[in-house]
Amino acid sequence: MTTVQGAMLGYFDLRPLWFVCGLLVSVLASWIISRSCCSRRNPWRLMVISTFVFTVAFVVFLTERGPFLGRTQRKEFRMSWKVEPMDVDRAPQGFQESGVRLEFVDFPGHFVVILSEELLQHLRRQPTGPVTVAFDVRYDYGRARGYNEVQVAGLRDWVEEFSWGGTVGNPTRSPWE
Repeated sequence: MTTVQGAMLGYFDLRPLWFVCGLLVSVLASWIISRSCCSRRNPWRLMVISTFVFTVAFVVFLTERGPFLGRTQRKEFRMSWKVEPMDVDRAPQGFQESGVRLEFVDFPGHFVVILSEELLQHLRRQPTGPVTVAFDVRYDYGRARGYNEVQVAGLRDWVEEFSWGGTVGNPTRSPWE
């Protein structure tokens, strides 16, 4: 999974840089304000208070310690499945097996493909028809950031080579909302 949209530059998380720059701006602004408004008072008191307020606000709104980032919710969906022929463009180098394509029953057009021989064999032993799939969905500010399949038709652990998800056409609703 990735971090907050816009907080990544390649593989570098920019939030530490935002914190340092914001802290410098906060301290500088409090020093200027204390010098211009309250020339008799000690500027250190206002600088310490502004540093504390900025740090608390940063932790609450821009880190996973606060209530807005990194919230995980488990969701279960009924999904139909079929064997997915190998897509050479998306499969990892040297992978020759077919994958499992899981399609959301209640959200047509959305799908997940998992390249796992173990999962494919497990699903072939199941009765035909839709299976229950559980996902851990991670949210930032109420919007889905990413998801991870944690259980498929009762199977909780499998060797996974690669997986991806996507849409076909222009679906009107998303399972992650």
